[in-house]
Amino acid sequence: MGISGAMRRDELTKMSIDDIKDEHSVLIVAVPETKTGIKRTFTVTNPEFGVMKAFVARDVTLGPETPVEGHNTLRATNANYARATFNLGKLKEIIKECDYEDMNQTRFSESVIIFTLKYGVVYNENFFECMKMLIDAAVDVNKFDFSGKFAIDYIAMYYRENKNDGRVTDDLKRVGRLLLDKGVCQIDNTKTREFVQNELDIDLSTYTYVIMDDLTKLFYWIVNYSIIEFLSFDKIRKFVDCDNGENTILQFASKKSERLLPVVKFLLNNGADPNKTTNRNELTPLELAAYKNHQAIFEEILKNKRTKITQDHLNNFVKGRSHPIKPKLFEIFLESDKLNPNLTYKKTGNTPLHYAIYFSHKNAIQKLLKRSKISLTIKNNAGKCAFDMIDGLKRRVIERREKGVETSRVRLEEESRKSKPRRRGADLRIPDGRFVKNQTPECGVKFHARISSSTVGPRNSPMKVQVSRDVDRPVTIKARVIEKFFSFREASASGR
Repeated sequence: MGISGAMRRDELTKMSIDDIKDEHSVLIVAVPETKTGIKRTFTVTNPEFGVMKAFVARDVTLGPETPVEGHNTLRATNANYARATFNLGKLKEIIKECDYEDMNQTRFSESVIIFTLKYGVVYNENFFECMKMLIDAAVDVNKFDFSGKFAIDYIAMYYRENKNDGRVTDDLKRVGRLLLDKGVCQIDNTKTREFVQNELDIDLSTYTYVIMDDLTKLFYWIVNYSIIEFLSFDKIRKFVDCDNGENTILQFASKKSERLLPVVKFLLNNGADPNKTTNRNELTPLELAAYKNHQAIFEEILKNKRTKITQDHLNNFVKGRSHPIKPKLFEIFLESDKLNPNLTYKKTGNTPLHYAIYFSHKNAIQKLLKRSKISLTIKNNAGKCAFDMIDGLKRRVIERREKGVETSRVRLEEESRKSKPRRRGADLRIPDGRFVKNQTPECGVKFHARISSSTVGPRNSPMKVQVSRDVDRPVTIKARVIEKFFSFREASASGR
């Protein structure tokens, strides 16, 4: 769809693998975020079906979790396994080429078995033999994905979805027994427990679980938001900078959820390195928190005295501003005293001050100008220094004033409508002039209203009044003006 031009690029990148449902002979693809705001749905059937399967196997539809994360993956063995598409001969060749580390690495927090279960085809005639081959090849069956699901959980889920297909359910039950024979360390899901006890006839009260090691426990507690257990772990200093081959504990917690702020604080207070990354994920915890819009975690990491901001940070924040990094986080980033004010973004030559002015971040401008080592003469690729940009803004203000545009102002501020309280009960008393300015202290920002001469007067019929705020577009409302007194309690918005 993206290759043929049927979708916009940003619509495609906002999709996840969960938006694609495999219904045997057809793929149902949902596009959740579109330009028009209307959800779109496509179906992929034969012969295109096989082509789409190949793309899924090659991670075309998956893409990295972030613009950078996973870019320099050393060994994409999971993609190789999926690419085999249950070709047993090919799969044997791949297994021979891999050592234990290769077999058990994760990609996007998914082990090779979970990757195969999620993106393979459970009704393929070679499904059971493929899974048996992987399990016999010493693949760790106790790795869980980013949502906390184990391989046995997916087997139980697919069993419920394919209850009417006897051959598929038989294969799933056989794979489930292989997993349990190999040894699982956890079955927390109620439906999975029902599957094991009712369909596999295994009594979990007598089943001997594999003991989960301490590092795996830490990641598992994060995935399941078991914050109390994590904070009670008394050997955290031993593992504080450990990783699971793809993410450090701090990286994982930073991108998982803002609910894990106590975990992030706990890790930092116990000496976790806020700059540590892995070969499989080169984004720092600060960048991961920004990409996921976890502002509280972002600010907590940023204020840590050990946090460093480098040229790579500036590059990634500039490239990611607005999506996936929110403008507010970009502004906080520019305000940080850890940011070298003389760094430049190679593509444009802009310094942090250039961006602060360009995006009208007033606080960032003020803080950057107070920095003792800041250079105000650095020119960008367009040959403009920061003062040139300020002069440009001044000229725009002067031009608008000369045109008599009193209610439109060029401001060095970027304020969101969402951050402003609604103006309820604000009163306008109209003097003899035709221009009034609201002075009500409880209103979050100033706004102006132009009242036409036909509006002023003791008339009972609704009249149109144009109201424009300092940062918002003009709003036309219907209002009643009685004895030159206007109350917003009596007004009703008619549109913007």
